[in-house]
Amino acid sequence: MEIPYELMAIFSSIGVLNSLFISLFLWLRKRGNKTSNRFFALLLLAISLRIAKSVFYYILNTDTEYFIITLGHAGMVCIGPLLFLYFRSLLQKNFQFKWIHLMHFLPFLLVLSLNTWLAKNTSSYEVRHTLMMFQFLIYIVVSLELLIKSFFTIEVDHRKTYIPNYFWLGSILLAVFLIWLTFLLHNLFNLFDNIVGPVLYSFIVYIMLYLAFTKRGFEIMEAHKKKKPVLSQEESKEIFKILLTEFTDRKVFTDTELTVTKLAKCIYTQPYKLSKAINEQSGRNFSDFINYYRVEEAKRMLKHKKFINYKITAIAYDCGFNSFSAFSAAFKKFTGLTPSRYK
Repeated sequence: MEIPYELMAIFSSIGVLNSLFISLFLWLRKRGNKTSNRFFALLLLAISLRIAKSVFYYILNTDTEYFIITLGHAGMVCIGPLLFLYFRSLLQKNFQFKWIHLMHFLPFLLVLSLNTWLAKNTSSYEVRHTLMMFQFLIYIVVSLELLIKSFFTIEVDHRKTYIPNYFWLGSILLAVFLIWLTFLLHNLFNLFDNIVGPVLYSFIVYIMLYLAFTKRGFEIMEAHKKKKPVLSQEESKEIFKILLTEFTDRKVFTDTELTVTKLAKCIYTQPYKLSKAINEQSGRNFSDFINYYRVEEAKRMLKHKKFINYKITAIAYDCGFNSFSAFSAAFKKFTGLTPSRYK
């Protein structure tokens, strides 16, 4: 049974409209990793331009302006670079878009600027498509290489945590590869009818959007760089043991400018690991944990004959508090008494 062109036109057109809508949604979205969201938005837009060109040219069977055809080709040469930059924005720590990255889009500007010349030189059709397919394939390969390298830099014990993230990125890579394969089979080898190309492109876009919603792809875009591996109990206990040694031997808690980052550097660990170890091993957050030790030191000083002539305010500052009011509040919280009453 032959499917009417009109039905296939509607199917592909809806795919284009959905992609444009999601692109706009991601571009304007304020939550999460804005750079990654916008690269993915532009990736969908580039694919939409290529599908729209085919819808006009093959399905609607209209006298398409050559500029629309060229715009479709320009969108095609952007798919590979956008895929690669999207992967980099998620997989490389502290990635920032710089002007030098615009070099990836020189083919896009070249296709647009040569629009008139290309219109008069139809004999160069196969050469143009061969070059575009080769450029597209290079970016797929380097994106795959980046994905594999990133995965194997993660510690073996923590890889399971990242499986949903890499499943999402692997699915996007596979979808883009299938689009490339469809281009190859259609434009260079003519293995199926013209109408099949845009329908297949649209079908792949539907799969990408399905994965984005059902596999929480958008959330992964936002959280991938921020997500931390699970801290094992053994490592948590070891960090806490080292911390207690620092507190006992050097009394680092008396530093009035002590922060979780500064303390983490003292014991050669990461701030999030230190914070988690304190929470798990002491049952207190960082602020309460530090203040508890400061109050214990203040109690020791208040009872000791050596400090009998010390003012309570001086003891508060010596123990690491920035103000007497903060000291009083913390002291009463852990002892139930004011410092003067305790003394």
